[in-house]
Amino acid sequence: MQMIEKETYWKDFDLLSCEYGDVITRILKEFSKPLTELPSKDSQVLPEIIKKLIRGVYEGPKSWAGLVLGFPGSVRNLTTIKVGTPFLRQILYPIVEEHYKLKYPCIYVIGARFNDVFLRKFAYLRALGANIIVLTHDLWKVWEAAEGNKAQTLPSTQRSIPDSKPNNERELQAILCERMKENGLEIKIKRGIMKLRYLAQQVHTFEGTSDPERLDILGYDERDKALVAFEIKGPKSVKDLELKNLFFQGMEHRNWLEENKMAVKFMFEGPSGRKINTKKRAKLVLGYRGEIPSLFPKFKNRISDKYLKESLYFCKLINSEGNILSSLEAD
Repeated sequence: MQMIEKETYWKDFDLLSCEYGDVITRILKEFSKPLTELPSKDSQVLPEIIKKLIRGVYEGPKSWAGLVLGFPGSVRNLTTIKVGTPFLRQILYPIVEEHYKLKYPCIYVIGARFNDVFLRKFAYLRALGANIIVLTHDLWKVWEAAEGNKAQTLPSTQRSIPDSKPNNERELQAILCERMKENGLEIKIKRGIMKLRYLAQQVHTFEGTSDPERLDILGYDERDKALVAFEIKGPKSVKDLELKNLFFQGMEHRNWLEENKMAVKFMFEGPSGRKINTKKRAKLVLGYRGEIPSLFPKFKNRISDKYLKESLYFCKLINSEGNILSSLEAD
């Protein structure tokens, strides 16, 4: 049996491809002037490991400026086997120390994909006042696909998918996305109307057992510019357990969106964009056919976070005949 060598990331650091870091670093340069180098007096005293991780300083809009860290290599290079807790313990304190010296609000973490242990360690830095903006190759690919989808939007008269009676969940998702792209998808709520606009679909969120988990539709509310996680089930009468899982799946993906809203805004429109307001908390819309499980409203009522409770919506999408409702309402 072959032994797996652990904690090899630093040993292999110079041999790893910087492809993923370089791809996303180019995004940083598109929205502002190029990255600047650290002041020489700071870089001279840094440990060698930190010097190699720091790609520069992003000096964009004041609230978005910060230290940029690049972790080269593929997804396989960044697993917990290769990048373990001992390595992360070595780098966190020097990174925070440099962050405080710069007096900038953000720390950008760039790489192919980061495991849960890695993300938990960096999440601690949020408690110290840093905005952690994680830009991954996964998010880059979602943005790239979304840009391609925008260009392929067809008028409703030219679509091969019927606009009112989808045959499966994939078609339902496609129709909802087209409506969000064209005129915005309006949903009546107690406080008025949400108007959902399209950003992307099948968005990679948390690390899964083999592949990342995916958020069905990512959008924003045109009225207040808050980001929206839109999870759907249907249009067929799905298995009871699948529908019941919609609540937990949706909450998990909404929490990911709340934690990564600055990264999403950065990737999709840049710090100076005006469509998304990251000061607004992320919303969650759960779309379904038929009746929601009886415990869903009870789950909602037990949520202690007042804003989250008020920004969680249950939306019936399809009637008993299998047609998408012409007027959508949410509780």
